[in-house]
Amino acid sequence: MSGTAVSRGITPILTAIPGLSGTYGFPQVTINAGGQITSIVSLTTYTGNLSFTGKVVMAPTQGIALSLIANGTFNALGITGGNSTSPVVIAGTNTLGYQIAFQGTSALQGCVGIGPITVTGISSNSLGLASVGGNVVLGGNQGSIQVAVTCSNTTQPGITFTTTPTSQVPVVLVQAGTGANGASNGLWIYAGTGSSDVAFVINDNLNAVNRVVVLGNGNTTFYNQVGINGASPPAKLTGWGTPTGAAVVSNFPSSATLAQCGTAIAEIITALKNFGLFGA
Repeated sequence: MSGTAVSRGITPILTAIPGLSGTYGFPQVTINAGGQITSIVSLTTYTGNLSFTGKVVMAPTQGIALSLIANGTFNALGITGGNSTSPVVIAGTNTLGYQIAFQGTSALQGCVGIGPITVTGISSNSLGLASVGGNVVLGGNQGSIQVAVTCSNTTQPGITFTTTPTSQVPVVLVQAGTGANGASNGLWIYAGTGSSDVAFVINDNLNAVNRVVVLGNGNTTFYNQVGINGASPPAKLTGWGTPTGAAVVSNFPSSATLAQCGTAIAEIITALKNFGLFGA
């Protein structure tokens, strides 16, 4: 360790000296059997550079374990290293459950990790991003934001948006575009190839009632009435029985007989019932 003395009356200049293992002085310095510093406890104020070749543990019973204040344009904290066999790990075990917290002068501003302000229903092995009283903003300059999910559980969704309270709009897609034709596209969905695939679904908030279902082959089902050209959806016209003698009259003539009219009308009523516009 190099730099200015840690506290008045003690200058802990410690190097790898075999046989020096033990715990020493204030701040409390622990050295292993190989003469390497393994922990420093109650480091209060220090100006200068610190260099460690072993593990450093800071475990106060209260307050902040480590406070970093950057002067000028210097970074407060830089972490270099980490790979598949020796990653950089940031973990928390406090009762709030945050791995990293961002706090202003008087209140929590945001956090990374699980906790009471993150997404409802998040599990202990999930990563949560949250902001208290503000927005979580993801942005890419001159690029795009891409989310790639490899989901091994085929019964669970890859990405879920959950918002509270329920009166708020969960997702808003804004495409500013240029106003030119073909330059202000909205949402694109690539999914499904056959009738057993579901490309797009709108259900109620409990996921118990279907509203709209689009299958992979393009077949679409609306589970309620539909209004056209701004008209309110009309109620289903009920009371229709099962028409008899329905058939397609090809080349329907202007001088159609009564029998031909009856056959064509029966076919139309059958079609409207099949579409769900008429009901029994």
